Amino acid sequence: MILARTDDGFMAPFEFDVGPGPGDWRPVAPGALDPDAWVANLQPFVIESPDQFRSEGPNPLRSAEYTADFNEVKEIGALVSTTRTDDQTTAAIFWQATPVALWNGVFRSLAVEHGLDLADAARLFAMTNLAAADGAVACWNDKSNWNFWRPMAAIREADTDGNPETEADPTWRPLFDPSTATVPPLGTPPFPDHPSGHGCVSGAALCGAGVLRHGRGRLRRELRSLPGQATALRGILRSHTGDR
Repeated sequence: MILARTDDGFMAPFEFDVGPGPGDWRPVAPGALDPDAWVANLQPFVIESPDQFRSEGPNPLRSAEYTADFNEVKEIGALVSTTRTDDQTTAAIFWQATPVALWNGVFRSLAVEHGLDLADAARLFAMTNLAAADGAVACWNDKSNWNFWRPMAAIREADTDGNPETEADPTWRPLFDPSTATVPPLGTPPFPDHPSGHGCVSGAALCGAGVLRHGRGRLRRELRSLPGQATALRGILRSHTGDR
């Protein structure tokens, strides 16, 4: 395996393009660049190539879909929101944790709950983590292809997007605001917005858990907040029950 992964792109120098125009990604602060941008060009483990699952891209800036998303994020995602519920705030902070770490906790619990032996447990972890790794590779490659701006730039500079239905707010700050240490980890992620990193990795990890699909009935997935998260959230448990 080590020989097969020689020169696979691990830690190879790469940065996302920085663009000045509407829709172009740029960091929220000078030098706030993703140290893991190299993942975009990493040789995948299972899929054929990093661009095998290219998405259709973000919604056009003047589309009704973009307008609806813009206004929802602007309202609910603001640092000080009058409509976001306490549960939505807790959920947002909870899901800031690294998805692979959260899901591996679930898979450990499921391995015990369903009495997997050592070989089946090893197979479960291999399938889920290789799938998650390839999910990240495909996602970061797609991010680099579309290079789409994040809400902080989109909302502050909405007067440049050519959409009369989006109103700029030059002072808008997100819940995860880089200028405040209230909610760790600090600030807006340092990579393009589309597609969602959490969506890609979580979706791939859960698909990789297909070893548990057959004959296991309904699964209760419980996720517990991690030690590195906000103190107020430590020990928080979120759960979901679904078919197989």
